[in-house]
Amino acid sequence: MLSRIIYGTQVSLLVGICSVVVAGLIGMFFGLIAGFYGGFIDNVLMRIVDAFLAIPNILFILVILGVIGPGLLTLIFVIGLTNWVIYARLVRGDVLSIKEREYVKAARSIGTRDHQIIRKHIFPNVIPSFIVISTLSVATTIVLEASLSYLGLGVQPPTVSWGGMLSAGRDYLATSWWIATFPGLPLRLRSSALFSSAIGCGTY
Repeated sequence: MLSRIIYGTQVSLLVGICSVVVAGLIGMFFGLIAGFYGGFIDNVLMRIVDAFLAIPNILFILVILGVIGPGLLTLIFVIGLTNWVIYARLVRGDVLSIKEREYVKAARSIGTRDHQIIRKHIFPNVIPSFIVISTLSVATTIVLEASLSYLGLGVQPPTVSWGGMLSAGRDYLATSWWIATFPGLPLRLRSSALFSSAIGCGTY
């Protein structure tokens, strides 16, 4: 049981970190573009973001996985492709503030190209808040992965995952409670840590 929980930790971290990387890269790109250029581009991208936010995340993921089928790599990319809107909104908000600062205006006045301004002056200044939200999102993604695996749409056997162990143990709660209890404890601890971190960061 301990060996399976430890191995399941590797799978959960793999899904959590890789999904955040996929979502972060997409959200960073669109957030930088929307915030820097504004106008029509910003309106179009933000309406796309609003459309994504209007649909419950878990429902959207369930529909996609139900169509294309479950799997580890599929799960990583589906979660990443549905969670990018959080990063896009965050980055866009930072860019709207940063692009009005004096050093950005000075760079514009000497004829610096847009891509150089974004790369040298704006991108480095959105990294701190981006790292904070990415760290919180890893824990959220791990819980999401466990939920999908519990429903049979996430990581598939024989690969071990916490959600899969919970699903396998639910039929034996009356006779072998530890099969589901011990995999559930790490998820409970992660949920508590996520809530405490969110309070500390002022997101609640």
